[in-house]
Amino acid sequence: KCVGKSEIVRYFLKTKNYPSVIIDAREENVKTLVEEPLKLSDVANKIASMLGESSWIIKLHYVVYEIIDYFINRIAGENFMIVFDEFHLLSRDKNEAVKDLISMAGFLAKNHKYKNFKVIVTASEGFITSYEVFSKIIGYNTTYMVIEEIDDEHFDALFEEYKQNNSINQRLGVIKNVVGKNPGLIREIDDEEKLKNFIEHEKIKLTKALIRTYSEVFKVDYNDVFLKWKNIEMKDKMINLVLEFIGKKINPLLHPQFDLIGEKLCDHNILYPVFEKDRIIYKPQIPLYLEILKIIGEKEDEGITEELINRLKNNTL
Repeated sequence: KCVGKSEIVRYFLKTKNYPSVIIDAREENVKTLVEEPLKLSDVANKIASMLGESSWIIKLHYVVYEIIDYFINRIAGENFMIVFDEFHLLSRDKNEAVKDLISMAGFLAKNHKYKNFKVIVTASEGFITSYEVFSKIIGYNTTYMVIEEIDDEHFDALFEEYKQNNSINQRLGVIKNVVGKNPGLIREIDDEEKLKNFIEHEKIKLTKALIRTYSEVFKVDYNDVFLKWKNIEMKDKMINLVLEFIGKKINPLLHPQFDLIGEKLCDHNILYPVFEKDRIIYKPQIPLYLEILKIIGEKEDEGITEELINRLKNNTL
């Protein structure tokens, strides 16, 4: 619990003798070490020439699914490992990402000649961790890991390091109460203006997710729910249901409605699931979502951001 998923992958690669490549979907440009644009064929040729060498990082702005098959065919029979960091960003939308993931897992599992070809994918979106996705790939010789928050000791040390290297006007306690112990999100709220904008943005994101989830779970037209969302009874019903199971172990067979709502909110990256035998715990992606849920019924939408900021300042969250 002391590092993020990308760092864990890099550490894992160091313990293996496989030549490997990391495709980082977050980068804006496709570049080689000499800063020249890469074509798909250039990437495959580079990987083919790397066999037997140490890990090398290729940073990509976008990668179409065909690249997977291209790599596999070029290096079939060789020991090789490829990592897709933030895999979901390689596809056009979440449905395509899920389809690509399942197709890739099935393709590798059913072709014996690719037994030495290993793939690791990482993703930060809740929909990629849903039971629906997990249940479809589990039979394809796959394993699954959820990386939870960094621990207090390491996060506090990282925060101090961040302060030394950056201009920051935010208390450690505020950071933890809003984004949790997530080093990658510190810069998003490291001053008061950023904090206000972040809360406002996430409040809107959560509200839209709740409306869409209500529509899907209770089979009500989305536009009707959207127009009537200020109806206290409708909003309270949704919020109370979420608060009843969030962070708790539930049996999906005994509580199918909780499980359905949890999965829908994972699709919108509000929650993520942790599986424990026949139980599931749906946890908020960031603590802010839980705090908004607690006060969203008390305040009009316009007053939520100000109320949250006041509670943060007064340490009353």
